[in-house]
Amino acid sequence: MKKILMAGILLGGSSSLFADYELFVTYTKPSSTIKSVKKTVEFTGKYSDYQKIFNASAKKYANNGIIVSTFWEMHMDEQFIRVEKIEDAKGNFTLKRTLMVGDKNPSYSVEQANQIMAGGK
Repeated sequence: MKKILMAGILLGGSSSLFADYELFVTYTKPSSTIKSVKKTVEFTGKYSDYQKIFNASAKKYANNGIIVSTFWEMHMDEQFIRVEKIEDAKGNFTLKRTLMVGDKNPSYSVEQANQIMAGGK
């Protein structure tokens, strides 16, 4: 009985060890303060593209990031982001940012990552 229980604990705990991705969700304001009547997807795609578009300082300092070697870039995780604007009837809003960090093997397309992030809480 103890062996079966221990095997169940090991199998149950190991499922998170073999996950291909993780989701991280943040809000600019607590979501409980906004009674949602409208959701708009502001951006979805690779995190690096998001930085290029929305982060002017990233562009300014991009040429100083040569420290990372090509070898390490090949082994880094993939990062995707989805930004949703959640508004209430009065025009108050919060931005919901869902960051997906996934293994490169298997590699995810932007469409696959967007489906995963859209289902994230």
